[in-house]
Formats: sequence, structure tokens, C-alpha cells
Amino acid sequence: MPEIGAALRRGLRGLVRGERTAFAFLQTVFSQAFITLVNLATGVFLARMLGPEGRGAYAAITFWPLVLATMALAGLPYAQVYRTKGHPERAGAVLGATLILGLGLSALGVLVGLALLPWLMGRNYDPQTVLAAQVMVMAATPVMLIAMVLKNSFSALGQYRLANTANQADVLLYLLLLLVAAAALPMTPELAAGCMFAGAVLVLGLLLVWQWRLGRPHWRGAGREARPLVSFALRAAPNAVLANLALSLDRMVLVTMVSQADFGLYVVAFGLSRLVMVVQQAVASVGFPAMAGRDEASTKAMHDRLFRVILYAMFGMVAGGWVLGGLALRLLYGPEFAAAAGIFHILLIGAAISCLCQVPMQLFLCLGRPGFTSTVQAVSFAATALALVVLVPWLGAIGAAYAVLAGGLVRLTGLLLGMRRTLGLPLPALLPSAADIALLRRGLQGT
Repeated sequence: MPEIGAALRRGLRGLVRGERTAFAFLQTVFSQAFITLVNLATGVFLARMLGPEGRGAYAAITFWPLVLATMALAGLPYAQVYRTKGHPERAGAVLGATLILGLGLSALGVLVGLALLPWLMGRNYDPQTVLAAQVMVMAATPVMLIAMVLKNSFSALGQYRLANTANQADVLLYLLLLLVAAAALPMTPELAAGCMFAGAVLVLGLLLVWQWRLGRPHWRGAGREARPLVSFALRAAPNAVLANLALSLDRMVLVTMVSQADFGLYVVAFGLSRLVMVVQQAVASVGFPAMAGRDEASTKAMHDRLFRVILYAMFGMVAGGWVLGGLALRLLYGPEFAAAAGIFHILLIGAAISCLCQVPMQLFLCLGRPGFTSTVQAVSFAATALALVVLVPWLGAIGAAYAVLAGGLVRLTGLLLGMRRTLGLPLPALLPSAADIALLRRGLQGT
């Protein structure tokens, strides 16, 4: 009994501190679980306050800055981690170059957004909502992009606790600002969007303070890092752009083709289905840095172990969500959102597949094959786009859910086939290995 207690204490201490890859991964999973729960509470609050139509308008206003920021960065976050892990002594120069490149890409993203929004939203939204979306793009896109770069820097340096704390502060501040605003003013989609922007600015200030204490960006050395960063980013960019675009293409299409109320139903179902992706951010922020810089055999072994963990987690989460999802929509969001149950069930499976795809995708990146992942993403994106064009006019919002599921299945199939034919490596075993069990035992024992 004393040995079990000591092992549990060592495990808890390692989890709190984020020691070693396994503990860092679990810490990030728990952090994402907290973030997901806060986001769920925020979504429920907004749905209750705004109703389906107002929820759709709010989603249309706040949807674009994050999409534009992630697509503008393209493959730069992967390049940043790759260079920082490979040359830790040049971490400051890598960060400086990434920030300079990111700001330039942010300006490009803002210009694209301002030009496209009237065309994308003008059919189903009034001019006031379109204007609010344009203002949000100009103000929030650079803020979100710089925050992404700084959080990525923390992950590359192994400071997972800082990155997790920043993500938690982001969603918690937003919910608190919403509650304060709702107590003083009538809640509108524009007011809710303003609260989101204010929270993002406060968190960015916190990130800058932490980064300056951890290590300032080196502007003089940034020029030498720009070329290798751009070289890697350009090769990874098609994969990153298509991956991000694929994640948001359904809502981009729906904004132009369905009513605000139907869009509100879809985004609520979409948000609830993302509960199963609580581990995806952990895979992205911990899995890639942990696998990068190793020999092929060690990278593959870590990949297989992570693939099994994510697979089991997805099975459990999908089963639970399928049983309880419809009830959750009625009880949490209100009876007017019960119509979103069918959409939710389809999106739930698609989210689980998307989360699982993240693991083999990082294997290709760690082994220096970003081009293959870009090809798979292109094929998956084409499949999703084709399905959206065919199904949304026919089935409406639920057609978009089927299109998302189809794209995820194509992506997972392509990655698994490529693992054998392109990398010449076997598919991961589905049953836990003796090494998995031994590693878990050593982790609990703190050795």
C-alpha cells in the first residue's frame, strides 16, 4: 500500500508539472477537457440568450478571424516547431522570424476576408451583421495569429503548462466578460463578439509577458531563420491550409446557402460534437514535438502508441455521445435546438475520425514527408467540397454533416495506405503491446 500511494503521488506530481511526454500529454488532455467544458457553458449561455437565429448571426460574425488566422499561418507553426526542436540554441531567432512572417501573413488574411465577406454573407445576413463581421476580421485576426505563434513557441520549448494555462484563460475570460456584459446590457450577437475580442486582447498581453520572461525573440538573427522556415512552411502549407479549410468549409458553405436559424442549429450541433476532439489539441501540441527529432524506429513506436490511445478514447466518446447527445441538446440548449440531434450524431463520428487522423499525419511530418500529407489533404478536401456541393442544396444542414464525415473517411484511408506504400512502415497494431504496459508501469512508478 505505501508503494501504491507513493506511485500515485509521483504520478500526480508529474502530471501537474507536465514532466515527460506522457504526463505532458495527459496534462494537455485535462486542460482541453476544462476548455471544452467552459466552451460548452459559453455555447449554452449564448444559445439561451440569442436563440437559433441570433446564435447563427453570432457564429457568422466570430467565425472568420480564427479561420483567416489559421489559414494565413499555413505551415508556419510546423516549421517553427521543427526548427526550434532541431536548433534549440536559435529558439529566439526562430520566434522572431515566425512573428515577422506571421504579421505579414495576417495582413494578407485580413485583406482577403474584407473582400470576401460581403459576397459570402450578403445573401442571408443584414448589412449590420456583415459590417460587424468585417470589423471583427480587422481587429481580431492579428491578435489571434500572434497568440497562436506564442503558444506554439511554448509547446516547442516544452512549456506545455504555459500554453495550457493561456488556453484556459482565453475561454474563461470570455465567459466572465459575457456574464458581466449580459448583466449590464441586452445581449446581442455584436456585444457577444466584442466580449470575445476583449478577452483575446487580455490573453495576448499575458502571453507576451510570459514569452519575454522565458526568452525574447531575436530580431537580428531572424533573417537567417526566415529562409529555412519558409522552405519547410511552403512544403507543409498545402496540408495545413487544406486541413484548416476542410475544418471550416462546411460552415463557409452553409453561411451562403441556409438561413440564420438553420446555421444556428448547425453550429450548436457542431460545437457539441467537438467534445470528442478534446484530445486533438493535445496531440497537436505534444505529439509532434515529442516525435520530432527522433530516429525512425522511435518515432514510429511513439506514433503507434499514441494512435492506440486516441482510437480507444474515440470509441468511448462516440458511444457516450450517441446515447446522450439528443438529450443534451434539449436540456442544455433548449427545446428549439432539439432539431439538431440528427446533425450532431453525424458530426460526432466525423469529429472522432478527424481527431484520429492527426496522429498519422504527424508521423509523415516528423519523417520529413509533408508533401504526402498535403496530397492526402487535397484529395480529402476535394471529396468534402464535392459532397457539400451535392448534398447541401438537397439536404440542407444535415447534408453538410454527411460531407464532413465523407471527407474524414477519405483522409484517414489515404494516410493509412500511405503509411505502408509511401513510408514502407506497417500499420499500427490495435492491441496494447508489452512495451505500452511497461511504459505505463514505469510512468506510475516515476522511473
